[in-house]
Order: sequence, then structure tokens, then C-alpha cells
Amino acid sequence: MGKHIPLIFSLLILVGCSSKQVDYYRPMSDELPLSYADLAEIREGSEQHEEIVKNNKFYRQPEMQQYLMSIGYRLAAVSERPHLPYKFFIVDDSRVDAFSAGGGYIYVTKGMLEFVDSEAELAAVLAHEIAHVAAGVHTPKVEHKMTKKRMFFQAMKIGAGAAAAAAGGMVGGPAGTVAENAVSGIEGSLPGIRKHFQVNDELTADRNAVFYLAKTNYDPRELLKFVEKLSQIDVQNITKYIYFLNSHPPYEERRNQLHELLADINFEKRSMNVYEDRYMSIRMMTMYMDSISAPPNKSIAAHPAIETPPLPQTA
Repeated sequence: MGKHIPLIFSLLILVGCSSKQVDYYRPMSDELPLSYADLAEIREGSEQHEEIVKNNKFYRQPEMQQYLMSIGYRLAAVSERPHLPYKFFIVDDSRVDAFSAGGGYIYVTKGMLEFVDSEAELAAVLAHEIAHVAAGVHTPKVEHKMTKKRMFFQAMKIGAGAAAAAAGGMVGGPAGTVAENAVSGIEGSLPGIRKHFQVNDELTADRNAVFYLAKTNYDPRELLKFVEKLSQIDVQNITKYIYFLNSHPPYEERRNQLHELLADINFEKRSMNVYEDRYMSIRMMTMYMDSISAPPNKSIAAHPAIETPPLPQTA
């Protein structure tokens, strides 16, 4: 085995040299504007989504689902990362919550749909979550280092296997298995789905959400209304909001910044829509939605430029 050690280190040297040549944030092409970092985030988001599916039920009421997606796609299209494959889901949960996963997975609960009072307020919730995704909060921050580690262990696996084969053993023997397990341990580790955002994270998301709302002609004052409602929740009912407040606390700094941002907008010269009546009418559907244990739009295209096929009817 000792005489094969130079082979292993030769592989590691090659890995070290080649890894420096990779630009993880460079888009692959104009037609496919995704980088390696984007792909890593999308992969982790997909894995996180599988865990969410295992532990939650989803609504499949077609009109409400299409309604949610139409709002979400409009907002995502004006975000800093419109190229991500955004997907929007309604979770069968009476608690007030909204959260996101890497790669553009956005979730709102039935409780959240009942908490907001207008389409613009729902758009504000979605815009805030999209802003978190667009800001890269789910992007693997150590992707470059993690990739080097994966390549390191892969080289160890190849080198050990080659040495074992040269010694009459089988590729993927004990040494290769140890290295493979190390690689699997790295690739299998997932960050927490729920983020505990700091003040600056929330301020950035609010600031960008105001921009998204204004660009899509939704009244951004509904975001301030939403945050103020959160800050006035009755303590006796706190358990219904505990998860959302834990990840999106309505800090005073958020309200102050929103007041400042909104003061700079000339609402008299701009057409800003709230769509309260339309939302109330559509929200009535949520009282009759059937829940299932699989996501409602599993086969639906996740980009606004792609025509979405009809959803399957509820059995």
C-alpha cells in the first residue's frame, strides 16, 4: 500500500489545481443562466423540499394554487434572481407561517392565508420570502470549500481503490468505503430549513420587497400593515404565530425603515393596487380545500415564461 501513496497525493495535487480554475458564480450560458452555486442551492432546496413533503400536508385546490403562483411569479420576475425555478406551495397548517428553501421554494400556510386581508398583503409576504431567496440566504456559503472537500475525499477514494486494485484487492474496498462514507456524510448534511434571520436580513428583505411590490403595482404599504399586525399579536394567541415570529420578528427597526421607504414614494402619481375584495372572494375557497400528503403542483412548470398545465382535480 505504501508504494501507492504517491498516486493518492498526485490526485490530490491535481484536485487542488483544478478546483482553483472553477468559477462557482459564473452563469453557464445566456440560455441557462445558472451557476454552480445556483445548482448547489437548487439541489439542497430540492432535498429540503422532500423533507417538508414527508412532514406536511398540502392543499390542492386548483384555483387557489394558480392564484398563489400567479402572484409569486410576477414578484419573482422582478427580483435579483429571476432565473431560479421558483415554486409556490400552500401548507395545510392553521398556524400563521411562511418560509422558503433554497432554489426558490416558497411556502405559505393556510393560517397565513387567513391572517392577511388583501392580495397586496399576501404579495408582501411572498415578496419578503422571495427577497430572502434572492439575497442568497440559502446559498451554501462554503460551497467552494465544500467542493474541495468532496473532491479531496473522492480523490482519496479513487487513490485507495487504485492501490487496492494494484495489490489484488477490489476497487471500493474498505479504504474506498471509508472515503465514500466521508463523501456521503458531507453531501448528506443539510442546513436547517428554517432560518433565524438577523435584523439586517429582515431589513434587506423588507427593502427589496418594497421594490418588488412597487414594480408589480402592488401597494407596498401593505407590507408595513402586515409587520404592524405582527407586532400587535395578543400574547394569549402567541402559539399560533410562534414559528413565524421566531424567524421573522417584527423588530422596531423594520417598521421604522418601512416608514422611511414609503415616505419616498409618491402614491398620488402611481397606480398601486390592494385587491382586498378579490382576495376575500378567493380566500373563501380555503375553507373548502382538501388536503393531501403530496405537493399540489409537482408537475407544474416553475417559470412564468412556461405555460403551466392544468392541475389534477381533487378526488
